Amino acid sequence: MALTPAIGLAVWLVGAGSSAPLGPAEASPAVARIVKTAYPDGQVKEAFSVDAAGNKSGDYTEFYLGGAVKTEAVYRAGVLDGRFTIYHESGKVQVAASYRMGRRHGGFVEYDGKGVPIRKAGYRDGKLHGAVQDYVNGVLAREQLWDEGILLYPKSLEQIAAALPRIMAAEVPGGEAPAAKPARPGTRGRAAQPDPEKARDAQRVEAVRLLMCYRFLCDVPYEGMALDRDYNTAAQAGAELCARLGRIDHTPPNPGLPEARYKLGYRGTSHSNLSAGSSMAASVTAFMDDSDPGNIARVGHRRWLLNPRMLKTGLGAEGSFGALWSMDTSRAEAPDYDFVAYPARGYMPRKYFSPHYAWSVSLNPAKYAAPAQGSVTVAVFPVDAGFARAGAPLALNFFNVDGAGFGEGPAIIFRPERLAFAPRSRYRVVITGVKKRVETAADLEYLVEFVDLPGK
Repeated sequence: MALTPAIGLAVWLVGAGSSAPLGPAEASPAVARIVKTAYPDGQVKEAFSVDAAGNKSGDYTEFYLGGAVKTEAVYRAGVLDGRFTIYHESGKVQVAASYRMGRRHGGFVEYDGKGVPIRKAGYRDGKLHGAVQDYVNGVLAREQLWDEGILLYPKSLEQIAAALPRIMAAEVPGGEAPAAKPARPGTRGRAAQPDPEKARDAQRVEAVRLLMCYRFLCDVPYEGMALDRDYNTAAQAGAELCARLGRIDHTPPNPGLPEARYKLGYRGTSHSNLSAGSSMAASVTAFMDDSDPGNIARVGHRRWLLNPRMLKTGLGAEGSFGALWSMDTSRAEAPDYDFVAYPARGYMPRKYFSPHYAWSVSLNPAKYAAPAQGSVTVAVFPVDAGFARAGAPLALNFFNVDGAGFGEGPAIIFRPERLAFAPRSRYRVVITGVKKRVETAADLEYLVEFVDLPGK
């Protein structure tokens, strides 16, 4: 096998007292040799050995221009096999890892230029396996648990327990209603009348915070969620229109309202999740349920609330009717996600789910082809303490594949029977028949563990 140097590099075979350049048509040596490549100025760039077949085998060293070591590794038969280290030009370690037969295997640590860890992880045969810890300025920011390439726990239980109270106390931009108007002349000594809009605004903030909690649990962007004044106005008009009709209707007729008010209400009803008999916050929970006979086939209200591109909303309430503006896609930078699952993968606090709820998986349409009802199968397996499947999958009492049109992308919807819902009940969901947009098979697998959050 002839070795062809990169453009601008010189290549030498060093061995048995020889250091002559390797000719372009020269055959591979019969015994192992040391190969050196050089930068245009003659400085050594790489030094490694090749076996009788011309493959890298043994120690490998790469140098920065200037002589500092950049990479140290071990090869066998042309593939990485053993220790692997990358250095910053200062000499500090940047990456410390190991390989087995060309695949990353064992511990992995990445450091910044000051020697502070950025990521610690484990690999098995090229797949993430075990704890993965990400650091910001040396402080642990995220910890995940993987099982041979399958993400089991996107967040630790401690992270969830700390984040949810913080979210429920977070400031919501746009959540301040105008101050109550001062009392009119002649009302001296009387307190100003309560402003119903200000009371509604407090309820709006509570509802948005709850929505943010659901989005956080499902690994959907929740930061920056805001109330939009125009959305609030339209949602309020929509709730009033439903109250006037005495029913929920996304495309209602005009019950006799002035045309301008009717059009504003229609805009609200046609762009919102609608509710009856719930407070604003309770309606968020009802929309996440979405498992009644009229909604389970689509879980459309849920999919709108978990749309990764949602950034703003607005809410209105009149009597027992409510509206939550759901058709917002103004988040400029949506995450690079694969799918959105509810119940969330990993730890799922029981407070935010119920056994009668349908399960759903919304696929990223940028990555996955539209699934077909007849080709997709779902299995929900109980698992043991070692995350292995423990017996047959649960029977499903509902299954559907719904296309796009609610939130972002199509959804796979299913509901397992006889779901054990006690704390620490674990399930592995296996979905087959899904394809990437390039038409390659892309089976999905993830873990759900129902938990109670630790008390303070």
